[in-house]
Amino acid sequence: MDDNDEARFREFASAQAHGLRRSAYLLCGDWHLAEDLMQNALMRIYRAWSRIDVAEPLGNYARKVLLRAWLDEWRLRERREPVPDLADAAPAPPSTPSATGHATRCGAGCGSCRRGSGPRSSCVTSTN
Repeated sequence: MDDNDEARFREFASAQAHGLRRSAYLLCGDWHLAEDLMQNALMRIYRAWSRIDVAEPLGNYARKVLLRAWLDEWRLRERREPVPDLADAAPAPPSTPSATGHATRCGAGCGSCRRGSGPRSSCVTSTN
């Protein structure tokens, strides 16, 4: 990269840095990560500066690079975080009908109390 390209990149980076940081914050919701994403995007643009087509608006290209940097970070974070074991997190089913609370509410000894129905069911007792 020659001095002219270096000066053009510095001018571009200083003009676009604030907008890229705000866009990165909208993507990730964290100002510190947004700063890292902006720097990562500017670093990628710097490495490809000699190959960038000047006909394409550079701001659009920078946002595209920023989005791809965020996707890379998101994918890496997804790989690093352990997946919780769902078998350990499942609650144990109630063992007795009174554990659902229905038998204590009813007290009539209806059929649904003996069957051990779920917590949202109710029984109807008729008085003749």
